[in-house]
Amino acid sequence: MNLAFLKTYKDEIASTAAIISIISAIVLIVSVVISARQFYLARQAVQAQAIGTSLAHGRDLYDALAANADLAERLFGVEPPQLEETVFVQKTLSFFSEQYIYRDGGLIDDETWELVQREMCQTYQSPGFLRIAAPLLERGDFPSDFTDILRGCSIAQ
Repeated sequence: MNLAFLKTYKDEIASTAAIISIISAIVLIVSVVISARQFYLARQAVQAQAIGTSLAHGRDLYDALAANADLAERLFGVEPPQLEETVFVQKTLSFFSEQYIYRDGGLIDDETWELVQREMCQTYQSPGFLRIAAPLLERGDFPSDFTDILRGCSIAQ
């Protein structure tokens, strides 16, 4: 009886098997695409976090430099009266650059970025801050897109 059933419905069974195979292939392709996208997003987030951690360590080094004015003057030619201002500006730029990198990596949402960017522009437009920040930005120590955003602050606002 089973053999007769198979012979009678062999075309329908073959069609059903073909449909199931096609559906399985589509599900597999969609799964691979979704997995690849998730891997890409995770990689971006990890990379942004690693860069942010590196920048935080850099700010710690600036703290150590600020504690030793003689060393700062010998290494970088920054006289002790200007050292505090220079270190503050460098650390502030580092912080804003870190936020930019987090944003670029998808770790900061649009609303938060708008707040950060507004504060960043207000800080950057301050004449005293700008006087110290401009040469630091010219050295190329920060991502060029970040530097372009800062330079656009004075135009946009």
